[in-house]
Amino acid sequence: MNPPGPFLVPIAIGALLIANLGVSIAIGRSGYFASNQKVAQIVVVWLLPLIGAVLVGVFLYSQRDNPRFDTRTFPETSEKAIAATVSESLQGHDHSP
Repeated sequence: MNPPGPFLVPIAIGALLIANLGVSIAIGRSGYFASNQKVAQIVVVWLLPLIGAVLVGVFLYSQRDNPRFDTRTFPETSEKAIAATVSESLQGHDHSP
């Protein structure tokens, strides 16, 4: 059995680095995650080089046409007031003028 060509390993490593970098940039530009989630996703991509990039990349790709999907841990400031009002309404508090 012949060993792989002398350039096969550097090419594979280069392709892996490019894939990880591409997915990391896509995560950074994504609006689906809060800042802490983006950091966690990027850490997963780099700690599990091929598997992490594929899993996170497929997830981002699958959500590209779904503007209502929001995985952010914390809502935006304008959404917090709505969430508090809904929460209080569910608990029986009345906010009628």
